Amino acid sequence: LSPYFGEITDEQINEEILKGKFILILDGVDEIKIEHRRKFYSDINNLMSFDKLYAFITSRENIYRNNIKNVISYHINDLSELQIENELKNNNIDILLGKKFHSLFVNPLFLKIGINVLKQGKLKNIYNKSQLIYAYIEELCYKRDLDKQLFNGIDKNLYTILMSIGALAFEKFEKSIISVKEFDEFFHKKNEKYNVNNIIDLFRLEVFTVK
Repeated sequence: LSPYFGEITDEQINEEILKGKFILILDGVDEIKIEHRRKFYSDINNLMSFDKLYAFITSRENIYRNNIKNVISYHINDLSELQIENELKNNNIDILLGKKFHSLFVNPLFLKIGINVLKQGKLKNIYNKSQLIYAYIEELCYKRDLDKQLFNGIDKNLYTILMSIGALAFEKFEKSIISVKEFDEFFHKKNEKYNVNNIIDLFRLEVFTVK
């Protein structure tokens, strides 16, 4: 703000916000650390009680849970098959996907990971998802946190997590879906460092839609 206001204090910023001078853009509210969320929601709800405040707020739905009042909610739809096919073509990937891959790639993060894997020619057999799983875990362990400069207090060892995922798949082989509670209980048994709070941050479970 200094190019426009010079030296400005927090109190002055608050005054200008309440006059409708600023538009707040809060991107990625779901990424606020758990220990700071209560304070954040208290502060933003105080601000949202003022008529002149105008704000854009983004958050994944199953982390947000309607914690901010006086807002109009908009939801981003899953990607359509046509959008997925066009994105693949834009990346010079000419491959026919089955319905199972379309259902996986409706999530933009998974589509991005899939495109990276397909570009590298790692997915020779389209029915073999192991390379996609490896790339997904690698993204969770290192790439995303480095790109966003996020600090994580949990040790993320790629090999350990891949082995754990394999063990989970073997144990729950007969089930097509498991709950977050089952997921949490399994990994807590594997490592006492994992709990209901940090398991979400470890595996980025918020990228999955929860109805």
